[in-house]
Amino acid sequence: MSTSLETWMLRLDRVEQSLNLSVARSVSAELLIPGDDDWPLGVDDLGRHAPLVLWVRGRASDLGGARPAVALVGARACSAYGQQVATDAAWHLARRGATLFSGGAYGIDGAVHRAAIRAGGRTVAFLAGGVDRLYPAGHHALLESIIDNGALVSEVPCGTTPTKWRFLQRNRLIAAASQATVVVEAGSRSGSLNTAGHAAHLGRPLGAVPGPVTTAHSIGCHRLLREYGATCVTSGDEMMQLIEPLHGSLTAPPAPRSTTTQAPTRAPAPTASPDQVPAPTPALAPDRVPAPTPTPTPDQVPAPTPVVAPRPCHSKDEEPRARRVIDALSARTPRRPLDLSRLSGLPLTDVVAELGSLQLRGAVTSTETGWLYVPRTLR
Repeated sequence: MSTSLETWMLRLDRVEQSLNLSVARSVSAELLIPGDDDWPLGVDDLGRHAPLVLWVRGRASDLGGARPAVALVGARACSAYGQQVATDAAWHLARRGATLFSGGAYGIDGAVHRAAIRAGGRTVAFLAGGVDRLYPAGHHALLESIIDNGALVSEVPCGTTPTKWRFLQRNRLIAAASQATVVVEAGSRSGSLNTAGHAAHLGRPLGAVPGPVTTAHSIGCHRLLREYGATCVTSGDEMMQLIEPLHGSLTAPPAPRSTTTQAPTRAPAPTASPDQVPAPTPALAPDRVPAPTPTPTPDQVPAPTPVVAPRPCHSKDEEPRARRVIDALSARTPRRPLDLSRLSGLPLTDVVAELGSLQLRGAVTSTETGWLYVPRTLR
């Protein structure tokens, strides 16, 4: 408690700026609080880590849980295989009436959002910064489309800059607000593994799409299947089966008019493969499946529940506290420890300690006016 009070006391001078609602009004942002009709009840399962408020641009009702919600996440640097799987699965789920949750980032996230929009469905993007800042800039048009076909959601107020540690922080909201989480493609250090960890910790159904064993893009998904007890899913139907116990048998879309498979960058078109047959039957024959029931069973939830942890740290610069200090630093503008404490949300004593450690590793340098970050290429 004393540490939290110390941290917030340093940021009191920014409270008035945060309470300035003019920016939120200019972008038609809506404020949700617990108890509102559109408040996603799933985030309350986070306990003391649940958000206090949510800022929404678009249709807040898409968060309320009236429709089935599936989170499809994956790597930013995805392969053509991963993008195709994400596109086909998201298109199929949207046609089945599910709302698609993701993070609005490049790669798998972008493919999921585009496919849901093209299928005439609903999609929700959880942002690491304020909903007034459409980040990444390359997805400006896509995020604008999401506002018209779903919602942008963030727990931080308008004007907040997205940082790396906030991306990990928002992952818990994606896992908690949805009824099932599927990792489409992930490397060994993908941030989507952090989302999967939150889903497993919350007891949400967790799925992973297998990939070629010869590519690094599939290492994360195979790890989820091996260590987290994730369900192997290969199609939109199998992903829908993760949540059918909650909603019953959902009506399938009308029969497709085309049987051709298009490239991942185009509007997805359904094929005549078994994953688009509306009946919730297993993809494999019964004599090849020990227990072909689509209902998640206790053996699909890791026991004991795995600890929710971000991707493994391969250098001391990626440790959580060091990462937050580095995110608050600039390579051009010197910043004082007090400013770094305000920006990072860490107590001043922790910031000073981390600066000393980072300086020993050559990651930061001290000047007369403050501290500067030293990029890896210059160390």
